[in-house]
Amino acid sequence: MYHVPTVVELHKRVIMVASQLRRYHNVDLLEINVAPILSRFVRELMLPPTFYVAVKSLLTFLRIDMHVLGHTVIPPNPQVRAKFLERHGTDGLPTAYAFSRNLAVPRCVVLMAALIVVIKLRYGLDDIHRKETSTTLQGRQVFSGAPPQEEVWIDALCFLHGLPSDRAWEAKPPTFAPWDASVDLLSLNDADIDTYLTFLEQEYLPSNVPSSMPFRHRNDVDDLLPIPVPSQEPLDLVERVRNMQEVFQQRRAELLCAMYQSEEKEPGIQPGEAYATHTHDPGGAMTRSMERMLAIGMRVVGLDTQVKPTFESVAAHPSRPRENDVLKHCVMQLEESLLLMLMREHGK
Repeated sequence: MYHVPTVVELHKRVIMVASQLRRYHNVDLLEINVAPILSRFVRELMLPPTFYVAVKSLLTFLRIDMHVLGHTVIPPNPQVRAKFLERHGTDGLPTAYAFSRNLAVPRCVVLMAALIVVIKLRYGLDDIHRKETSTTLQGRQVFSGAPPQEEVWIDALCFLHGLPSDRAWEAKPPTFAPWDASVDLLSLNDADIDTYLTFLEQEYLPSNVPSSMPFRHRNDVDDLLPIPVPSQEPLDLVERVRNMQEVFQQRRAELLCAMYQSEEKEPGIQPGEAYATHTHDPGGAMTRSMERMLAIGMRVVGLDTQVKPTFESVAAHPSRPRENDVLKHCVMQLEESLLLMLMREHGK
């Protein structure tokens, strides 16, 4: 039985390779390509493209490092470096810089955490409705865009990504993919089992070896078997993937229509008027919307949410985050860093 490594495990192996390249060959890996990863996260969470631009701006504002290994984030230019040290001091870098160089946190987790921070800035995730607002920017009237209904939007995300949803969506069930190794074979019905066996016969059994041929072909007993009903689904893998993508896009369009229905006249506040921080809050005051958003983010990133207990000493690894808590800790750290940077910008 093969073990599919998680994102954190893959990140550890990449760090090991990058460390060996730097140590023995003096080769440094470049920064990761943020654009495709961030665009996928925005698309998977059914957000408008403006969130992509907002996350990029947040990463630039906090000077988040996207290298696999820890690089200094102080500007290399001597003049810019002098101004940076004069502005921030030499007593230590803000927490955003230290956290961006934490080798235990994959860069994709940092991107998802930054996206969740932007979502909180725009939608709140605090059970308070945000209303569409308009402002004047350089003589032009700019609208913030109507936010989706928070509960409906989160339920739609849970439905799309296989998490428990509070609503019964009238949509087609996902098509069974016989090549998906995460599907439990004991939960398949008769039609899915036939599809799975046909897939195995076509892809994995050699047709030129008689002992490996299907039983009905090897012993020539096709006439004794009933004529199977032709499947309405194509057997070609490319055609199956194309049909699955079409079904997914149709479900996505139906969910978007349910999310952005006509807004009722209900009390609400403007985006940015309130921001609920959960920095190092052991009291459990985190809203349910925020908890569900963290669960969706972990599912999209690919974190293992059911980590088996380990017997490693806590004292030996005090800064190693658990895989089911790494995204939450990263969001809290970025929130603290954002507040710190804003306070420094305003001179408080």
